[in-house]
Amino acid sequence: MRKFLGIALIILGLIVLGLYFGFGYLMRQTSDTAFIEELSAEELQANNQLEIINNYESVSNVSVIDAYIKLNEVSTEYVIGQIVIPDVNINLPVSRGTNESNLLLGATTMRADQMMGQGHYPLAGHNISRKGVLFHGIDTLPDETDIFLTDKVDVYRYKVIDRIEIPDTDFSWLENDVADRYGKPTMCLVTCTLPYRSGVRVIVLATLEEVTPYEGGIKIENE
Repeated sequence: MRKFLGIALIILGLIVLGLYFGFGYLMRQTSDTAFIEELSAEELQANNQLEIINNYESVSNVSVIDAYIKLNEVSTEYVIGQIVIPDVNINLPVSRGTNESNLLLGATTMRADQMMGQGHYPLAGHNISRKGVLFHGIDTLPDETDIFLTDKVDVYRYKVIDRIEIPDTDFSWLENDVADRYGKPTMCLVTCTLPYRSGVRVIVLATLEEVTPYEGGIKIENE
């Protein structure tokens, strides 16, 4: 019996390990931005007119099993752009609308009326515990970190100015008037509740610093 239990535990451990590393690989494949190269600016603009229903409750911690089950629901039809944060190797699609499917693909908008480079632009994402997957590590982004957004018409360079802990029931930081407080266009990154502090989220706040024509891609100075 002990031998059987030992073998069973080894097999279970291998399965869990396989799920962990396989999940990271699948998520990186799912959120791969290569397909964006095939989408025109006009297609992204058309996607940005689609009707959406935001489900803020979906911005919660996601388990490996749940993600595996829901990966077949992921669709690229709501993709409207791209977000790149070079310092933490984030390069993700931006989809219109916050829901479980879009969150497994990348970053998601949180208001139907938000526009890149104008007012306040909130984006949600899952903070997966795997480096290089979705919004991993964004809650520790230091001030002055560059965040690039693009709709393939222009590239919008934002710079991180603060990280703010908020109750997970506080949605005031999604509103457009956040930009008025800072006197310039702003954006924020919103992710899952902190795993070590229930009911609390960290949002990363950034201000718009520069807008340049897309012209084939995002140009990063230190490349």
